[in-house]
Amino acid sequence: MGHKIVKRQDWYVSNNQLGAKFDTQYLLDNLKRGISLRLDDLSKYRLTKDKHGLLQNIVATCVIALTGARVTEALSLKLSDVKFEEDDDGCKWITFILPNIKSRKDNKHQKFPIKKVPHKINKSSRYYFLIDTFSLWWGILVKEIDAGIDNNQIKEKNIYDVPLFPNITRRSIYYFTTKFCKINPHGLRKIYAQELVVNQNLPIKVVQRLLGHRTLDTLEFYINLRTEDIKKNLKTMKDD
Repeated sequence: MGHKIVKRQDWYVSNNQLGAKFDTQYLLDNLKRGISLRLDDLSKYRLTKDKHGLLQNIVATCVIALTGARVTEALSLKLSDVKFEEDDDGCKWITFILPNIKSRKDNKHQKFPIKKVPHKINKSSRYYFLIDTFSLWWGILVKEIDAGIDNNQIKEKNIYDVPLFPNITRRSIYYFTTKFCKINPHGLRKIYAQELVVNQNLPIKVVQRLLGHRTLDTLEFYINLRTEDIKKNLKTMKDD
């Protein structure tokens, strides 16, 4: 029997709230609080499988927050879909290669079937705790794969097909995010779009590509500009 989720309105992000209460910092504070709480709870679990399941829920949520992925997209990630890279100038990146899954019916007609979402690794960034939490699970997974190869349980040629989150479901992600982080997973996707457009000033076409939207009309639903946001951008403009 699964957990029963009692829905509350403030767990969900509507357009008129997106730019106000549900801004990026509000989201990150809630995520940090929920993730810290559940990481502390890991010590209460006796079975390794239970600990792994809890940690995977936490880490998958981090991936959704970092990439704006749909839940189904995040849960489909394999080991080969994550790249740690470094530029010639020393800038470090983590890139997630995500399938663009809206629905089975529409998937064949997607304009962008694959999304590559890079994130700069910067310890001073307010997003770093998400990358740090992901790295925790990545280290555990790599060690287990190495042990599996040594014990002839995994063939080396198959390691890149190992799923990142084998023990969790879409429902468990919703349970974790709504109960402990007080937000619907799709709200993470909305605020990701809001952050890129309003705070980072990325071109709309770039944001469309990162989110995997077929048209800009769909993206418009995700963006909510407040008067304060417009003023903020106008302040950066040079006077004639």
